[in-house]
Amino acid sequence: MRNLRIIAVGKIKQSAKYLMPGIELYQKRLSRVMKVEWIEVPEEAPSPTRSIAQILEREAESILKHCDWADRTVLLSERGKEMNSAEFAHWFLGGNPLDGGRSHADWDRMIFIIGGAFGTSEKLVERVSSVISLSQLTFPHQMVRLLLMEQLYRAVTIAQNEPYHK
Repeated sequence: MRNLRIIAVGKIKQSAKYLMPGIELYQKRLSRVMKVEWIEVPEEAPSPTRSIAQILEREAESILKHCDWADRTVLLSERGKEMNSAEFAHWFLGGNPLDGGRSHADWDRMIFIIGGAFGTSEKLVERVSSVISLSQLTFPHQMVRLLLMEQLYRAVTIAQNEPYHK
């Protein structure tokens, strides 16, 4: 069974609790083929004494504490490579040159990283295996959790030739 870790900055706020049933639905569906572990790292609050760059650096430090560099690390960013769902399924479940030509079977675990409201630091971009984009559109970082889970489930159904993708 594939192991997947999702590291997200911040907690789902009360105003976005409507996302939880969808996230839980896709996690339950995925549980038959992979173990999904969630880690939430603290979201740094803006202040007059801290710049955005400092906030991003502190969030990156928190994220990096949960990354084992033997794992395949994937940062979700609007600056990343865009794919359609079929390409994402192939990338997620097969080998890909984005990861230096390594087969996905060479990785013990995949880690997806979802940044906070201000994005992610360049330090984090430089450390990960891959940087991908779910869209050129801007989404609330809390909503990205649901979008990612749905696309992971869609990738599995595409690979298994199930009708969900149709």
